[in-house]
Amino acid sequence: MKRGVSFAFFYLPDMRCLLFYFFLSLTLSVVIDASEDNEGVRFYRLELFSEARNYFRDQYEMGNRSDELKFNYALSLYQLGEYVDAKSILASMVTEDLNSARVLYALANIELELGNLPGAVDLFTAIYLSGDPDFANYAKVRISELDEVVPDDTFKGFVSLSGGRSDDVAGLNDEILIGTVDNLQELTVILFWERQLANNRTWETELLAFKREYELESSQNFLVYMLRGGSEDALGSGVLRWRVGREESYLGGEGYLATTSVNLNYDMPIVGGYLGIVFERGYNEPLTDQFSYAGGIETTWELSYSSSITKNDDYFLTYSFGELKRTSQDEQDSSNELAMFLGESSKRHAIALDFRYQVTRKIGLSIDVEYSEREYLGGGTSSIYDQAQRVDSQSSAEISAIWQPRRDLDLFIMHSEIKNSSNIAVYEYDYGVSKIGIGWSF
Repeated sequence: MKRGVSFAFFYLPDMRCLLFYFFLSLTLSVVIDASEDNEGVRFYRLELFSEARNYFRDQYEMGNRSDELKFNYALSLYQLGEYVDAKSILASMVTEDLNSARVLYALANIELELGNLPGAVDLFTAIYLSGDPDFANYAKVRISELDEVVPDDTFKGFVSLSGGRSDDVAGLNDEILIGTVDNLQELTVILFWERQLANNRTWETELLAFKREYELESSQNFLVYMLRGGSEDALGSGVLRWRVGREESYLGGEGYLATTSVNLNYDMPIVGGYLGIVFERGYNEPLTDQFSYAGGIETTWELSYSSSITKNDDYFLTYSFGELKRTSQDEQDSSNELAMFLGESSKRHAIALDFRYQVTRKIGLSIDVEYSEREYLGGGTSSIYDQAQRVDSQSSAEISAIWQPRRDLDLFIMHSEIKNSSNIAVYEYDYGVSKIGIGWSF
C-alpha cells in the first residue's frame, strides 16, 4: 500500500442530502461543459438539454462514435436526470480511453446521483492521485466536500488465498544444498480501521494474520499489527506519515523473531512526481533462547522518487541503506547452519524499481526488480570457513497480473526469480516462486 484513500457507506438526513445534491449539480455544470462547435453544443449551452440530447442521440444512432459526441451525449442525459444511460456511455468511454480525467470526473458525479458514494470517492481519488492538471484539484475539492458527510470511522478488510510452488527455499528445511521443490499454500487476513482527525490527519490501525504451509514442513504463522497516522500539507506541501508496528518472522526450525519498528515517511511534490524520505528503526527480539544471537537493532534510510510516464502507469525508484547491529556477537555452533553469520552485524545497500501499468480499469500489470548487497562485519564467523568476512548480493525480479472482475474481488498470478551470490559458495543459490490466488475485500 503505497498510497490510497478508503471510505465507507454513509447516511444523510433529508435536508442535508437535498443541500448536498443541489451543490453537486452546480459543480458538474460549472466544471465540465460540452465541447466542439455544433448545433447540439449550442443547445446545451443555452440549457436546452432535451434538444441537445435529441441532436446527440441522432448523431449517435447515425454511427458517429467519436469520444466527443459520446461525452456530450452523456452530459445531456445527466442534465435530464437519465443517470443510468449516461453512466453506460461514460463507462464505455473509460474502457476505451483510460486517459480522460474529465470522463472519470463526470462518471464520479453520476455515481453520487445513483447513491454509490464509495464508487464515486474511488474515482475522485484516482483522478487526484493521477495529478491531472485540469481535474486533480477539482477532485481534491470533491473529496474534501464528501469528508463532511462521510463517517469519521472506516472499517475494511481483505482476505486472500493463494497456492504455488517454490524451489530451493533457503533455511526452511535445511535442504539448501539439495534443491527441493516445495508446494505452498498461503492465507492472509488484513483488518483495517481508519479514524479521520482534524487538519487532514488520520489514525489507522492495521492487523495482518498470515499462515503459510509447505508440503515438506509444518505450517508457519505470522502476526503483524501496526498503528499508522498521517497529515497532508505538513512541512510545506508534502505529506507526513508515521507508523509503529510489530511483526514476527521465521528463522527456521522452531525459531521466530519479533521485530518492533518505528517508521517516518515524508513525501513532497517535486518535478512532476513525489520525492520520499523514509527513516525506520527496528528492534529485533528472539522469541526463543536458542536464537538469542538474532537480537539487535536495524536502522534504515530510504530515498524514493515516484511519478508516471503516462496516465495509465506509475513507478517507484528507491534507494535504501540499512545497518544491523547485533547485540550478541558470540561464536556460533558450526553444526547449526542457520546460526552462521546471523550473529553478525551487517550493512545493506539496495536499489529497486517498481512499475505498475493499468491495462484496463479491471486489469493491471506490475514488474518489480531489486538488487542489494549485504556486508557482514565479523564477530560470528564459523571456523569451518576460511573467509574472515562474508559479502552477499541478491537480485530479484517479479512480474504479476491482477484481474478485478468485481470491485471487491481480485484474481492474481505472480512469478518471481531470486538469485543469491556470496563469497562463500554454500550461500550461492537461485530459486523461483510462482503463485496464483484470489482476494476478497469487504
